[in-house]
Amino acid sequence: AARLPEGVVCLSADALSGRGLLVVVVLFTVLILCAALGTAIFDARMQRRERLMSQSLAEANAELQSANEELRRRTLTDPLTGLANRLGLEDRLARLSAEAGSEGGQAALIFSDLDGFKAINDSLGHAAGDRLLGKTARRIRRRLRPVDMAVRLGGDEFVLLLEGAEAEALLRWRHPERGMISPAVFIPVAERFGLIGRIGDWVIEQACEQLARW
Repeated sequence: AARLPEGVVCLSADALSGRGLLVVVVLFTVLILCAALGTAIFDARMQRRERLMSQSLAEANAELQSANEELRRRTLTDPLTGLANRLGLEDRLARLSAEAGSEGGQAALIFSDLDGFKAINDSLGHAAGDRLLGKTARRIRRRLRPVDMAVRLGGDEFVLLLEGAEAEALLRWRHPERGMISPAVFIPVAERFGLIGRIGDWVIEQACEQLARW
């Protein structure tokens, strides 16, 4: 306990006794509670602001990633047919080449175009040509497996990338009387009479069906 010299009088003894002391204690208690409440409210607001900022950053990152993916998809896709374009083919070939270096694998490329396409554009207009390209793309896509890729290089030129295949397409005509006829003989005739497009479609369909059976 504190020791005071003799004769020292504590003037606050009577002033803070009873009701006065109670008021002082209550005031200090209220001040402490108000300070604690203010601190709690401030902390809650800061935490809420941090959560909102984190949520906004997460949403912004998700939107940015989605926009990047959409930009990449458009960069690698032909807008008319929805097939992959030349850049999409190069990207796929680069990934296949990297995978083949470590795991091995096979793939086949089939090139095709539409004979007489320029005549259709010139006679019926570009809108008709675009419809023909879209119909051709849909027919090709229906015949492919999920792992394969259909590509429009440009104009009326298409490419099929068939993974896991070692395809060698040799077209021969087995005539009932003349036997096997070389394509060097019947292809020019088919081109002259406008049948080469149907033959090309048939070859693609047969190749895809054969790959599906393999």
